[in-house]
Amino acid sequence: MPSPELVGRLSRLRLVVFDVDGVLTDGTLVGAEQGGRRWDVRDGFGLWLAGQSGLALALCSGKDHPEIRARAEQLGIRHLRLGRRDKAAAVREILAETGVEPEDALFVGDDLFDLPAMAAVGLSATPADARPELRARADWRLEAAGGRGAAREIVEGILSARGEWEALIAPYLGDGHV
Repeated sequence: MPSPELVGRLSRLRLVVFDVDGVLTDGTLVGAEQGGRRWDVRDGFGLWLAGQSGLALALCSGKDHPEIRARAEQLGIRHLRLGRRDKAAAVREILAETGVEPEDALFVGDDLFDLPAMAAVGLSATPADARPELRARADWRLEAAGGRGAAREIVEGILSARGEWEALIAPYLGDGHV
């Protein structure tokens, strides 16, 4: 659970930029020539809910693969910077494209390539299994691992901080009986 100070900062976020491999996936490539990544459907549903709330989402990855583009399209993520080694420059482009100030953005990364992008925004987060160098520098150290609930934890934390989570999930709760 984020600290009260972090909750205050999360409530003002307008944009979340996710690295892909190791954050939205567990980092495993199965049949790499086909781009065989393992995606968590609960993370996906959380990202879809974030889009419904109006929170802007973006993907920033060193890899550009049709599978990543297809997943982004399924989830309604329009802001993509794929095949980019300079992630800080890519994040600055996303900020300009969305009109979001750096202090109103969060970057979620797991490996050394992500450090410059983390520094380019106001808040940073890492999955539980991220490199220690990133976890030591992150504003928010997630409990969930990459591709295993990290994205959902981000979304729930932000939307709860904004006071939007309960209203977004209410239609799925019905009368509370299973």
